[in-house]
Amino acid sequence: MGNFEFISKIFIRENHALDIGAYDYGYKHCLNEGFSGRVMFINSSVSGPHSDGWLDKYEELFLSHSQIGLSGTTTNTSPAKDAGVSTQEHVQSWLLYSDMSILKDCFGDSLLSNASYKTKLDVIENGEIYISQKILNKGYGINCMAFPKLHFFKGDSWPYPFKFRWRGRDKSLQQFINTTIV
Repeated sequence: MGNFEFISKIFIRENHALDIGAYDYGYKHCLNEGFSGRVMFINSSVSGPHSDGWLDKYEELFLSHSQIGLSGTTTNTSPAKDAGVSTQEHVQSWLLYSDMSILKDCFGDSLLSNASYKTKLDVIENGEIYISQKILNKGYGINCMAFPKLHFFKGDSWPYPFKFRWRGRDKSLQQFINTTIV
């Protein structure tokens, strides 16, 4: 594939469920091929990588705690809709890194729920939040490059003072973000 020797195949599919639909397509392909290793799903809007060894850094992050089930670039606690819904800790779906054994344990044969995926908010709520919550509910933790020392598990208190739409309201919270893309 030209300059990208590591690409052996490109799949074209209908755009159902945006990035989560593509991740589900890739997950199902891995299941059908009998693949049993680690997987990384990356949204096409992500820029980078911007450093050498970036994939190794995600492997290190994933292995930094024995019970991590999902890693990514960033995590969030906000619900998709600001309607009095309690926090919904999740790895944001720009990049998801996991292991097929964990995904099979949590999802079986599909990453998608039986919910709607018509709008971006649907995809966030029924995709990225759903995926992280299923992983947390199975006893695995989540973590991210933005907070590499934080291993979050169901029932833990979220240590960072973010509120819904914090980026536009409180610039002092920028101190808690050290990186989003490696």
